[in-house]
Amino acid sequence: VPDYSVLCSDVYGSESGSMILLLIPMVILAYCCYGVSSIAGELTVAEKERQTLDPLLATGVSRDSLILGKKIVAVLTGWISGVLAFAGLFVYSRIMENGSMQISVQCILMLVFIALLLAVFFSEVSILIGLTVKSFKEYQAYTSLLSILSMLPAFLALNVSFHSVPQTYYLVPLLNHTVLIKEVLTNHYNLPHCLMVIASTSIICIICWGF
Repeated sequence: VPDYSVLCSDVYGSESGSMILLLIPMVILAYCCYGVSSIAGELTVAEKERQTLDPLLATGVSRDSLILGKKIVAVLTGWISGVLAFAGLFVYSRIMENGSMQISVQCILMLVFIALLLAVFFSEVSILIGLTVKSFKEYQAYTSLLSILSMLPAFLALNVSFHSVPQTYYLVPLLNHTVLIKEVLTNHYNLPHCLMVIASTSIICIICWGF
């Protein structure tokens, strides 16, 4: 059963193109995480330290509406960061590697959607951390750990065989996104796996929102 690196070489032919494909899951994960965590801290714990939250609440805006607005901003920032990072690798491959990496429009749309799921996940977790901690330094410590942990799934699934992936992988946060990205890049994804990833991400987000 071929592993991910072999599939990349088979699908895209060029060794350099397959190496770029190996980096794509890591890049999307990293930039979605960094994009969200950088803005989420400013929108939560930094505002508490600057005491700018009280004037906002004094305007009559509900707490839930205010948090929802902050989450939307964080999601958009992380989503755009992830998409632009992927776009940079894609353009690099097209220009510098003579188009060695060929990805269909459908796959690109799927990757953009997965980046959105990741941004939503990181937004919920980062906002929750920002509302819980007492200082910005404490927030940075937690989100730095989150950034490191977010890279582990990409390494764990580096040489995963798509014919023997346990179904539980699609329920584990971040690991499921990583495996799904790899499936999309090698044209091995299917609807049940996508639905499992969406469902698990939604459950985590609902739990975070409840806190």
